[in-house]
Amino acid sequence: MGRTALRCTCGQRIGEREVLRAGYYPRPFGPSYVLVRYRCSRCRRRGEQFLRQEEWDQGILSDATLELDVPSQQSFATQGPITMREQAAFHGQLDTQGLSELIAEFDHQADE
Repeated sequence: MGRTALRCTCGQRIGEREVLRAGYYPRPFGPSYVLVRYRCSRCRRRGEQFLRQEEWDQGILSDATLELDVPSQQSFATQGPITMREQAAFHGQLDTQGLSELIAEFDHQADE
């Protein structure tokens, strides 16, 4: 299982735009490595990390994409942020109902 993200020492997630260079370093014996050199967009420090080739995946540098269709995006945009009352009501439902019942209820609403 590979990494999910590459991070600077300040904690900032490193993306494709911050990578200066990435190169493979094969070794005849033992694991091969990938060297990733970057410049952090938050702290502006240059850094580098060696990752085992098994851990390396180009996808760890890309941002997560939004996989919603246009009507769903518009629906979420009109709803606004989740309020504290809505969070408390949901928490109360979790206490009274089982999680499987809530999942079934949401699945039923999605089918409509």
